[in-house]
Amino acid sequence: MVRTHPTDSGNLVVDDLTVNNDLTVSNDLTVNGDLNFGDAVTDTFTAEGVVIIDNDNAEAFLVRKDGDAGDVLVVDNSSTGQVLLADGSVGVPALSFISDTDSGFYFDSTRLTVAIAGAEIADFRANGFVINTAITMGSNQFSWGGTEEDGGLLFKSGLGNAIHILGDDTGNSFVFTTYDNRTSNHDHGNRTDPTISVHSATDPDTDNTEYFRMFFDSTLTKAVIETDGSQRMDLNASQLNLMPGTKSDGKIFRKAVEVQTTDATLTTVDTIALEDENTYIITAELVGVKSDGSDRAGYRAKGLFYRTAAGSADQVGSTFFDQAIESDAAWGGLSFAVSGNNVLVQCTGKAATTIEWGTVVQAFNMSN
Repeated sequence: MVRTHPTDSGNLVVDDLTVNNDLTVSNDLTVNGDLNFGDAVTDTFTAEGVVIIDNDNAEAFLVRKDGDAGDVLVVDNSSTGQVLLADGSVGVPALSFISDTDSGFYFDSTRLTVAIAGAEIADFRANGFVINTAITMGSNQFSWGGTEEDGGLLFKSGLGNAIHILGDDTGNSFVFTTYDNRTSNHDHGNRTDPTISVHSATDPDTDNTEYFRMFFDSTLTKAVIETDGSQRMDLNASQLNLMPGTKSDGKIFRKAVEVQTTDATLTTVDTIALEDENTYIITAELVGVKSDGSDRAGYRAKGLFYRTAAGSADQVGSTFFDQAIESDAAWGGLSFAVSGNNVLVQCTGKAATTIEWGTVVQAFNMSN
């Protein structure tokens, strides 16, 4: 049934129109009420021109399946202009592709998730981005925050920590910062779980067979380097110790110290503590420069020292001076002394003269 009435402009207004077959409209078609067509799967709506939907309802365009609860696509008519999709699932993503219907994006409660071939690959969440599968780069690059011309792994961040690897939720295993290209390792490690290790063992945490290990000692004041299970070197704030064998067989250490003198008072430059039942040959090199640069001197001396069990330090024979070069012969120069368990490396300047001194001390010891 068709009910019509004309308007003042001469247009024909159709109040009710039921079309059981095809309807062809050559010019404009304005529908002020609902436009319903077909219930069968094969019924289609075809528009060869521009379709404009202009109304003041909240839902300007809605695709629905099986009643009000089956909204699958909504175009919001508010000022935000949102397009709303159903959540979808990992096997049937809400936003997918004709050629690959189980790949795309879907919403999982609190995550915007990426699915590939029906499997969850990655997701965006409130506190970050998570990749749930291995990344194979090959000759390509994985870039986060920037790009580079060639392949590689690129992290580019304006934050303090560009790369942050956690051993667990309570401690940092490795941190690379963006401040001055510094590398910072917050886990000081120990001999069983070293900070850095190179090994071929299947379980280095228990068999300690790493070829190379570096860690801090229990006091966190000394960095230790081991090879083949034996300590070879340690470094603290003032000296480097080299151990060619095990620690009880002998060690070499070198340290550099600076002092200033303003008169001819004997001044201790460095103090070396001797271990029980050990004998040391100690070599010291001393260089001095007058504050105005007008005079300078250089000295080198050696001495043999030892300490008995629970005893004090002592010297064997006298100090051997194999070098003394001075532009001012009034400078006192380099000397050794013993005090308690220690060997003192000392220098003597000149009255009413400011001299900057620097010394390098090397010691090698053997146990009894």
